[in-house]
Amino acid sequence: MTTVQRIVTLLGCFLTISIVGTLHADSGTQPSKQVYSPHARAIAIELARCPCWTHFRSDEVEFRAGITRLYVELAKYSKTEIRQGIEAYILSHETDLFGDIDARAKVFALLRVVFKVPAQGIAVADAGHIETYGNPVHDGVVDIFWPFSLNHGSELELTGVALTDYSGSTLNPLVEFDTFAEKYPLRYSQK
Repeated sequence: MTTVQRIVTLLGCFLTISIVGTLHADSGTQPSKQVYSPHARAIAIELARCPCWTHFRSDEVEFRAGITRLYVELAKYSKTEIRQGIEAYILSHETDLFGDIDARAKVFALLRVVFKVPAQGIAVADAGHIETYGNPVHDGVVDIFWPFSLNHGSELELTGVALTDYSGSTLNPLVEFDTFAEKYPLRYSQK
């Protein structure tokens, strides 16, 4: 993203009417009626502008690298701003009980960048509220780091491809955020 594009995005954030909403009563999170911070709105806008990783083949490396770079930048905001940004983004994409699938897939991947989830996986029985969108499962261990992997330089790479099969319960992004926040440290220093 060029400097001009960043400035336009930030100006859009400041001019955007504050997003106010409530979560479904059955979501497992506290309902929220709030005005989001400029950084939270910027996160929501960037998520909306970013293409969904599930639309790219594994050989479209540059597109996937661009998505990863954006997610890394978003992961450097404070936990509170990231959570609010996710909430604002999801609320702006809820069209039915399950919400927009692409929106949830974006947040699903973002959370694996924000939090340092184990790259080696966890026992399926320990997954609890952790979403398993299509994550590989081998010998009772689910790869919750998927769709990401670490390259030889220990840098994040978006290597997973969307599967036609789905496992696990419907993703509740805020419940998963809170679960990750309790279990795993942040991957990057905060801005």
